Amino acid sequence: MFIESDGPSDKELFARGYLAPVKRFASGRIACLMEINSMLYAIVTDLVRGGHDNAFYYRTRDTATAALDAWDGNGEPAGWWRHPQSGRRRTDGDPAREYFQP
Repeated sequence: MFIESDGPSDKELFARGYLAPVKRFASGRIACLMEINSMLYAIVTDLVRGGHDNAFYYRTRDTATAALDAWDGNGEPAGWWRHPQSGRRRTDGDPAREYFQP
């Protein structure tokens, strides 16, 4: 995990195409939304000036926003269906139905 104590400002994040809400956790982690395409959104985490380290994919902006709002920054946000960095996928966002497909 990459964290900068003086991480990017909201203005910098929006200029790079990231979307609100932006969440800054006590641990120093930063997370926000990113539109992948018109039918796919991600919660991106561990934002630094050079980009992000993780992305958790959701089918709608509303579900991504709700998951980010509910997340406390520990572990992973709930309800994602694809984590491209690891190749993990979850049918209907259910952790019990996780499988690997790069």
